[in-house]
Order: sequence, then structure tokens, then C-alpha cells
Amino acid sequence: MALNPLLDHNCYPQLFPGEVITIIYLKVYGSLHLENNFRTRYPGTLFLTNARLVFVNQDLSQKQFNFALHLNLISSERLVQATPTVAFFEGRIVPYGNYLPAPGMFKFEMLQDPRPFHINICNFLSQIRRNPNQVATVNKSINTPLQPVVDNAFVDPSDPDIIYVIDQNKT
Repeated sequence: MALNPLLDHNCYPQLFPGEVITIIYLKVYGSLHLENNFRTRYPGTLFLTNARLVFVNQDLSQKQFNFALHLNLISSERLVQATPTVAFFEGRIVPYGNYLPAPGMFKFEMLQDPRPFHINICNFLSQIRRNPNQVATVNKSINTPLQPVVDNAFVDPSDPDIIYVIDQNKT
């Protein structure tokens, strides 16, 4: 998770190699409540990628309240359909590195049909959780030792979106 993720000139999140935006939701309220008493709730746009949930504040001068949640660091997520036109997606997030100061809760209040979002995020989360040997979870500290994912691959604990693969010449 990162506070104030980088945006491109169109105010879309800058994507990592291999990352793709699958859904863009306008008119979403994004809330983040961290255990260090950092609290934010603003209207904006929610981007679902194959690696992250990225919230961009509607007021572009308030970009310090933008945040990105890495899908492999969220847990206890649930979708609550309050009315036919209002739904909440909420859960827990753990920090990594210096990008997030404390663990906490997130909540997205969607004012449109949440079904496409729910189908996509459930698909991404099940793929991540079904293959625990392919994605190393990052604990609460950047000092977490690197654990090998396979014999020749590991995840950078300072950025869980990056997987390093070591190509060894077998002769």
C-alpha cells in the first residue's frame, strides 16, 4: 500500500510493468483509517488493476490523500450491498516498507453497480491466494528477509509488485 501513488498526465495511476487497469469507477468515496490515527475520506475515482486498487482524489490539488492498495496485502475484505445503487467494499491492509506508516482499514463506497468490480477483484484475489508459493507475502517490516518463492525467484519486500527471477545458465 502506498500513500500518494504516482499519476500520469491524465491523472491515471502510473502502472508497473505487466499491470493493467481492468475497471474504472467514478463517484467513489475512498476511506482509509490507519492505526496511527491517520484518517481520510474523499470522493474520487477508483482504479482496479490486476495488482492494486488505486484511489485518486477528485480534487487534484489534494493528491496527498490518494492511495494504492496492493491486492496481496489486503485481507478480511467484503462487499456489502446497502441498496441497489450503493455498495461498500471494505477490508484490512498491512503496510510494507515506508510507503504506509501503519496497518488499518479501507472502505470504498460505490454509487453504481458493484458486480463487475466484485467479479474481477474476487478473481484476482483467488488467483493470488491460490498460489501462495508464487507470491511471497510481505510482513510488517521492510527488514523482512527475502524468502525464495521458487528456487530462482523472490519478491522485493519494499515493493511486492516486483518479482525477481534469477536466470541461471545450466550447462
